Amino acid sequence: MFHITLPADILKAALAFAPQKDIRDYLNGIRVERAGRVFNIVATDGVALFCAKCGDQFSDDMKEDFVIPFDAVKKALTGNKAQSITLQGDRYQGGRYQNGYVLGDVSFVPDTTTYPQWRNVLPSDKCIDDGYRTVAYLNPELLAKCTKAFKALGGKPEFLQVEQFGEHGPSLVLFGERDDCFAVVMPMRKTPIERDALKYLRDSVTVRQAQATKAA
Repeated sequence: MFHITLPADILKAALAFAPQKDIRDYLNGIRVERAGRVFNIVATDGVALFCAKCGDQFSDDMKEDFVIPFDAVKKALTGNKAQSITLQGDRYQGGRYQNGYVLGDVSFVPDTTTYPQWRNVLPSDKCIDDGYRTVAYLNPELLAKCTKAFKALGGKPEFLQVEQFGEHGPSLVLFGERDDCFAVVMPMRKTPIERDALKYLRDSVTVRQAQATKAA
């Protein structure tokens, strides 16, 4: 039997990045995985990713990595005012926990299928060297997920830190002074502005400047 506790704020933050009805079933929830003597909590929809390290305790009895379904996490968090939630599995035998898994008081069937190699999307040394401080086009909906997660962590949106590494590289999102979690947001593809459209933009700016001057 394994018995661990997971921070409730981390689970709430991760839930902001987890899809509910993705065709890739293994993404519809929050992954709990072993990483040495700590646990990683991971959630991703394929274009934005959240990762947190939980290192206060470890259970040698946890035999496998798995995904807790979105609905189970949400149900366990609903109405829960505690700072942490218990996760447990009972009687590992025959390659599975015989009595299933429980998060808080919510029983669930985990997804133990292959999970994406999420570390591959982290900014590489080359990405940092080639694109540090250059601008990427980011989907505001993805940044909204980061803001929602930061609020769940108790932070203020104005302290959200976005480090960009070029128009083709992933952006690293840091949550204030929290050093136990981060997010990664993939860039949007840049669409070149056509010459006619660029002329229209310039003319529009000129007209508005003239109107503002006249009004003053």
